[in-house]
Amino acid sequence: MKFLNRRRFVATGSVVAVGAVLAACGNEPISEEELNPTQIPDVPGAPPTLAPITGTPGAAPEGETGSGDGSPTPDVLVIETHDNFSFSPNAVDVSPGQVIKVHNTGFLPHDLVVDDWGVSTPQLNTDEEGEITVPVDAEIGSTAEFHCSVPGHAQSGMKGTFTVVEAGAAAPTETEGNAEEVPSGEVATAEAITIETHDNFSFEPNEVEVVPGQVITVHNTGFLPHDLVVEDWGVGTAQLNTGEVEELTIPADAEVGSTVEFHCSVPGHAQSGMKGTFTVVEASAAAPAETEEATAEAADEGTAEAAGDAPVVGSSEPITIEALDSFAFDPKEVDVVPGQTIKLVNTGFLPHDLVVEDWGVATEELGIGGEGELVIPADAEIGSTVEFHCSVPGHAQSGMVGTFTVVAGDGSSEGSPEAAGTPVPASVNAVTVVGTKWQFEPAEFEIAPGGVITFQNNTGMLMGLSAEEWDKSALQPMIKSIGDGQSAEFTVPEDAEVGAEIEFKSNLSEAAKQGMVGKITIVAADGAATPAANRMRSRRSFLASVLGTK
Repeated sequence: MKFLNRRRFVATGSVVAVGAVLAACGNEPISEEELNPTQIPDVPGAPPTLAPITGTPGAAPEGETGSGDGSPTPDVLVIETHDNFSFSPNAVDVSPGQVIKVHNTGFLPHDLVVDDWGVSTPQLNTDEEGEITVPVDAEIGSTAEFHCSVPGHAQSGMKGTFTVVEAGAAAPTETEGNAEEVPSGEVATAEAITIETHDNFSFEPNEVEVVPGQVITVHNTGFLPHDLVVEDWGVGTAQLNTGEVEELTIPADAEVGSTVEFHCSVPGHAQSGMKGTFTVVEASAAAPAETEEATAEAADEGTAEAAGDAPVVGSSEPITIEALDSFAFDPKEVDVVPGQTIKLVNTGFLPHDLVVEDWGVATEELGIGGEGELVIPADAEIGSTVEFHCSVPGHAQSGMVGTFTVVAGDGSSEGSPEAAGTPVPASVNAVTVVGTKWQFEPAEFEIAPGGVITFQNNTGMLMGLSAEEWDKSALQPMIKSIGDGQSAEFTVPEDAEVGAEIEFKSNLSEAAKQGMVGKITIVAADGAATPAANRMRSRRSFLASVLGTK
């Protein structure tokens, strides 16, 4: 496998050359509207070119699907569209009646149009697929150009050619012509392995057993450019853009038992941990481990991950939600219990956050790979459903919303004590205090001996909580300083006196001077003999203060 992708180099050169010829021939200049990809309409502040387009124009009439002469239908061919304004492959042999499937692996909208044949796909959004059929009367030996009709895309080089050949002469797949042949007499290759590149600067998997001559497929699933390079063997892929795929082959003379490192050569990526290892084994050892067993193991791990990320109904274990650049949360429908911690992980390239207006809680805005937390309010009503969304301009409008449904500790959403109007003992056994800039919410609350106080830091600063009665020292306050978007807990001493009032404040002296002080009243575990109910301001008005600190 060469470091340079010859096809891409030739295609790029051709585009430049064609552009020069067109300019020389006096073609009219391309308008600004044609060169600029579409933005999200009517969403102030939305990031350009990065939102899915909801309008889908109708497809042009397609050709007939049958051969008409009883001959077998040719294999379906897949062409991928990419956001670097290219098709893969972009020079294709086809036969009359053949079905062409088009897959948009990018983030921008794309289509495939053949003016000479009068056929086209609809405009496709991320991961959508469409089909066209080569006309049954397409002339053998003829060539037809295809292109993307989205304004500016063809002008940026998003074109290709179909060459019509006899049915038996069309190449069934793109990879067969690119795969490097293993010289006769070499060890037979094991099944192909796919390694994904991610924008959190990682490979998946990153520890791989291979055999000499084995084919490795590298798929860029991120938004940043990535590649895979093995310096010890002198092989590597080209730099891949979003959705692109390329193969490399393990050298036939790779020493069995050796381990070599692979990495991404894009500046800064390997330094951020984007590395992995190939261990060379005998053919009989690698095939089952990397295929059937690895698949089963991955499925097991995926099940375990899913179980960890979405615990059983009623569990109080933390839940992880991923923010995706496709303007979606995963999962987006979540059962939660009061006091439960929600962790948000930004797996995309765009900034994202998670906001619950009804509860007045939110994570900070997270960059690529960032993590933040929020806590479900201890007094969240069992059986209620609230919406959460991303507050970055244009994201919620593009569908980045989800729902939390509050259930009891046993998973029940009906017949809760709150619904019956009776006290909820848990409300005095678990309280969440959210800190924003210069204030606490709630600033006054009740808690029972042994109860848990959770501090959610949304201040934009390092901060903890201090209470003179419960501080061990100035260096060991009630809750030590935590970062913005993080949370920490404190357990009220079992010997805390019922009826006592404890002042708490920020462990930052400046915050205390600004009035960041509150009061804790110790009550019985059953909530009896409690003073007035927690005095809390409107959560909706509180949200403004949360978002105003970002």
